[in-house]
Amino acid sequence: GECIGGVVGYEMQRYHLFGPLINYIEVLESTGIPSEVQVSIACKEEVERQLDGQNVEHLKARIAGFDSRTSETLETSKGEKHSYDEVGGRTFFVRFNNRQFSLLT
Repeated sequence: GECIGGVVGYEMQRYHLFGPLINYIEVLESTGIPSEVQVSIACKEEVERQLDGQNVEHLKARIAGFDSRTSETLETSKGEKHSYDEVGGRTFFVRFNNRQFSLLT
């Protein structure tokens, strides 16, 4: 998705990104559950597509699948509620074969 970045602030300048994609990511992050990886339907479908490819045995050994989030709404730790529509539909938690694995190694 599209976003715009720039330096904001006068005395304490920071680089910040703005746009629908950033809002989407912020909702996914703020409504996640500790020690879980929450992904959108688009991310889930792309990972599944790539797992069907070649030379991805290292990923296949780590990712066991996806579990659909079952709550009616997404809720932050502060109690703010968000609809699934804000993140493109139902979200999923990644199910790993071994929790000690990292996707990066």
